[in-house]
Amino acid sequence: SEPHINSNISSDSRISRIKFYQPYESGDGIMEVHSQETSAMVTALNTILTEFITQENIDLSREGIKIIIPSSSVSLVIGRAGKQIKKFQEDTNTTISILDDKKSSSGKKEVLIKGAGRDIEHAVEKILELISDNKERKQPTGKCSVRFLVNKEKAELGRNEQLVKRMHRIYSVNLKTERIDRVAQGEGSQVLTISGSFEDCYEAIPKLVEKTNEIHKDSDLQMLIPSQEVNRLIGTQGTFVKELSQRSNTKIRVLSDKHSERIYPETVVAVSGKSSSQEDAAQLIFEHLEKLKETSKRRSVSPKRNKIQVNITVPDRLVAQLIGREGQSVRNLRDMSGCGINFHKNYEGLKTPEGDDARLCTLWGSSNAISSAVRIILELIQKLERD
Repeated sequence: SEPHINSNISSDSRISRIKFYQPYESGDGIMEVHSQETSAMVTALNTILTEFITQENIDLSREGIKIIIPSSSVSLVIGRAGKQIKKFQEDTNTTISILDDKKSSSGKKEVLIKGAGRDIEHAVEKILELISDNKERKQPTGKCSVRFLVNKEKAELGRNEQLVKRMHRIYSVNLKTERIDRVAQGEGSQVLTISGSFEDCYEAIPKLVEKTNEIHKDSDLQMLIPSQEVNRLIGTQGTFVKELSQRSNTKIRVLSDKHSERIYPETVVAVSGKSSSQEDAAQLIFEHLEKLKETSKRRSVSPKRNKIQVNITVPDRLVAQLIGREGQSVRNLRDMSGCGINFHKNYEGLKTPEGDDARLCTLWGSSNAISSAVRIILELIQKLERD
């Protein structure tokens, strides 16, 4: 059964890695199939359905199968007001449910799909294609790394040859320990670093955080981020770091001030909460900072001829807060959206659609950057008006 299936699947040159394990003492076994091509994953599923499930006489319309997707893709699969998941079900004649299983690996969610074998394959193909297309649009490229400030006991994880090899074999990342001399606040003098591709680092973070918490439970997770990225993480008036805290059910604190950020190249971000919540927060922080770096990179190399320019109006009474002290808020808006933003001086008689005195704001960049800037500005205006 399992070895025979592994042999048949691994014979496909498009499959890069296969792993079979049973994460709990009792329950479902999990087979992980890694490939850059959706069609290869669907072919692998067909092999599993044909050679294993049918032999066991399983009623797929009643019991179904489960696939695992990143937690960050759940809202994508469900869609606004559930429209996307309903469309999947109608198009494939299946029943699709996102399972809220507390035992599931952090950063991942199980999706239960019920129906006929061919219909399940069709549904899986559509879900994987949606996630893959979204990754291609948003996933940062190049080598990435994530760093954790740790004490001496936790630092030994990076010197554990068995763990280092296992992390490389399973996640294709490099794990190492190094000393650090210059850091603002925080507890510890050594750093655990994971490096690899964005996707591999993202997948490996929960395992490393889990390992560190096995050594010291109920302790804060301490991530290191470049000091120049602190304002980007916090967001205008702290909006983004609050959103990350809410999404991960943690308390996230930046342990620095303006003085220390100028002196030290890295700043400690402390994350308090359950181990599984810390894992989610670490992934969210890593993803946010890497995508901001990618946005900055695209801005610096994108040709001017591809840029467009639009004007919008914003309430004049809120402009000072949108610009921020010494222009910090508008710089954050530019960094988060990848869009050029300029607030003009007062135009006499200019009004918003609601009839308030207005100020002209010019946005320039790619269409995606402008759309992102408009969304962020509108959200911030709504928040300022509520407050």
